[in-house]
Amino acid sequence: MGYSNVDFASRCDKSRPKFAKYCVGPAPTDLFEMQRWSMAGAHLMILEVLANIYSQLDTIPPEEEQNFALFCLFGMQVIEHHHHMEETVIFPMMQPEFTTNVLEEHAAFSNAMHELDAYLKAVLAVKQGAKNGQVIPIAGQAKVPFSVPKIKQILDTMIDPLLTHLEHELEWLAPENIRASGLPRERLEEIDAKVEGHIKNEMDPSILVFGVGHTRPGSHFPPLPWVLLKILVPWVFWWKDRKLWKFLPKSFVPIEL
Repeated sequence: MGYSNVDFASRCDKSRPKFAKYCVGPAPTDLFEMQRWSMAGAHLMILEVLANIYSQLDTIPPEEEQNFALFCLFGMQVIEHHHHMEETVIFPMMQPEFTTNVLEEHAAFSNAMHELDAYLKAVLAVKQGAKNGQVIPIAGQAKVPFSVPKIKQILDTMIDPLLTHLEHELEWLAPENIRASGLPRERLEEIDAKVEGHIKNEMDPSILVFGVGHTRPGSHFPPLPWVLLKILVPWVFWWKDRKLWKFLPKSFVPIEL
């Protein structure tokens, strides 16, 4: 699947191998190494979501605009939820031993991220449901037109500060940095358990299908049980929003690490 904008594609190409090299292979058993592995896997998924959406914008026929808007909204909800967990769970729980400037870096792209989320909901005339991946139609609200130039403009605004930040996080979370901070292993266990709980409680199963569909070969992120990955995702969870999965990547070009 080709990209429709050289600058956007080039920016993604710059970060892609940086993310991929840390999440190729199974999840590490060492919790200090696991932090960067899981973050790199999430970052690679986010990158592929944005690259996939951008590459298709000029090809969506009018009759598919509503479906594609919902597909794009799923992508924004994945990104927003990821950064919400960082701000409320992951990095706060690593303090005071391990500190970052995560809030400052998030501020560089959060306005664009929230703007696109709000715009897509206006296109669909929906409000947020109880979980990401669930939306509620707003009775009587007119839908705003689906505008490819508007979506591109927002994505172009956010892509560089977003990917720059995602690169920085992998530098912060180098295992040697976490160990040197004195952060105890028990705290990492608490963080991982809390993150897992947030994902289970705040994500509709369709978001899981969406995420797995943007996972590159060679990446074992997210580390899901076999029955979930091989049975529930493709044969059970797939059905509810099956009209959207035509927009998932058809194939991935190999990454040169």
